[in-house]
Amino acid sequence: MKEKLLLCGNYGVENVGDEAILRALIQKYGPDYEITVMSANPPRTAAKMGVKAVGFWPTGFRSWGRAMFSPRGRSDFKTTQKALYKCDIFMLGGGTLLTDEPLRSLWIWGQHLEEAYRAKKRVWIEANGIGPLRNTPWVGEILRRAEQVTVRDAKSMEWCKRLGVSGARQVKDPVFEWSPPEGAPSISTE
Repeated sequence: MKEKLLLCGNYGVENVGDEAILRALIQKYGPDYEITVMSANPPRTAAKMGVKAVGFWPTGFRSWGRAMFSPRGRSDFKTTQKALYKCDIFMLGGGTLLTDEPLRSLWIWGQHLEEAYRAKKRVWIEANGIGPLRNTPWVGEILRRAEQVTVRDAKSMEWCKRLGVSGARQVKDPVFEWSPPEGAPSISTE
């Protein structure tokens, strides 16, 4: 039986770069893991990517209000909660998510990681950009608790070193490892 991987990132917002990262991560991990994606638009992500998809964890007053007081919001939240508690691995995947420029970004993705830690999940931070940062103590703590940390550029590796994250590795951005499906039109850069 495959382990369950819950993939979290800036998915479902129709940003071409983030959707490409998601497609590459699904291609990389799909053969070995049962993947569920946290998305801003779960039905669209499920249809486009061919995986299960759930909403994001509520991180603000409006999203918590919706999760607690709206029947549909409660139902969506329970689906997200179930995906988190049933997964084996929580992956924050791709993009520059752990930055506090804007501070909202660090709050949103940091809260998702904190929920995974509270649920006692194995946490992988995959091919992320880290920084720039002003709130370094919390980010350092988040990164040091992860089972594995990979970053996609040298500046992010510098941030990991500054934050005392041993064992972090620099990897290629997942998009550069993605291979289009057979028969897909090629894209020429010539």
